[in-house]
Amino acid sequence: MRTAVFWGVVAVLVVGLIVLVWPDGDATARAPSPQRESGTTAGAPSPHRESGTTARAPSPHRESRDTTAGVPSSPPENGEAERLAATFDALTDRWIEPAKDGVTMADVEAFAAQFRKVPRARKAECLQRALNLIPDENVMLLAGILMDKTQDVNLIKLAYGDILNRAEDVKKPILLQIFKDKEHPCWTDTAWILKVTGENPDKK
Repeated sequence: MRTAVFWGVVAVLVVGLIVLVWPDGDATARAPSPQRESGTTAGAPSPHRESGTTARAPSPHRESRDTTAGVPSSPPENGEAERLAATFDALTDRWIEPAKDGVTMADVEAFAAQFRKVPRARKAECLQRALNLIPDENVMLLAGILMDKTQDVNLIKLAYGDILNRAEDVKKPILLQIFKDKEHPCWTDTAWILKVTGENPDKK
């Protein structure tokens, strides 16, 4: 009798031990598999997506466009040069018709003074325009520039060439005035012209 009871107890203990040690099938089914655990990293940003975030950064080309957008197209001094040239051109326009009262010495000095203000880079252009527009009746305005030895020699010779193409009664008084100044850049040419035409004052 005792033997039967003993073996019954042993059987119950073995069964209980097996239940405790043997893995539960349901529990293993609910345990996260390695595949699912690795799947949890799917939401992490991939290297491709991270590189995509840098694509929105402004490129150096775009930055260069933005920083130079407000830069003026030309330096401010260019605007002042244009203003001075335009002022002289406007003064020239006032003399394109013969002056009713003639040209005074004050007019000659004012014309030459305004021309001196013209920037060097624009002088030849402005002077050529004046030579083309000013008539013989107002030619003494040009003589004021021609006699100004502070001007560039090329400008003086430009005015001199125009005077030589004027009528005889217009250019002769100017040539005689140049002949009196042996330091004038055009004195040699003037002396030769007066000699050829027989109007050299030294021969009279």
